[in-house]
Amino acid sequence: MVRLSPRQSDWKVMSYREVIPLHDNKDVAMSCARRALLRFEKVFPPSVAVVTGDWQTSNREMQVGDRFVQRVDLLPFGIFKGFLGQRCVDEVVHIYDSEDKCGFTVATTDQHDEIGEHTAWIRCDDNQENTTKELILESISASTFKSHVFGPGLLYARWLQNRADTLGREYLRANIEHELRES
Repeated sequence: MVRLSPRQSDWKVMSYREVIPLHDNKDVAMSCARRALLRFEKVFPPSVAVVTGDWQTSNREMQVGDRFVQRVDLLPFGIFKGFLGQRCVDEVVHIYDSEDKCGFTVATTDQHDEIGEHTAWIRCDDNQENTTKELILESISASTFKSHVFGPGLLYARWLQNRADTLGREYLRANIEHELRES
């Protein structure tokens, strides 16, 4: 069951914004962004999270109602890498798909240590002042951990989450920039 509820005062909110300057065709850039986000391709490096979703088994883009399982490595260090992982299930609750913006919002399910939601999108900004175009990656997470995650475990869980978000944004950006150079 998806838990969509108004944000609570104890929810931690994290938001990010990154800009990729465009020197090329906006349509090519949005096509790369759409493929990356709505098919969840190259969003996280495999060393951070492995995701399997309903859309992948049907070879299509995400749709509202799709669920996905992600496996997150809990000890992402040296010889411990891959030794202990956490699996969780999320559900797609909103899709953004227009000419200038694409992305999604997912909400946690009962099979998750968090209660919350995450939104990620990429939009194209046509800056009329200096005639540059930019792809803007934006994301926002609002969540709290369940009561069995507390003390040092909570701090470590937040660190893992921040690490995954940072590495995911860097990976996504690098892949989009690579595709733009190759096109």
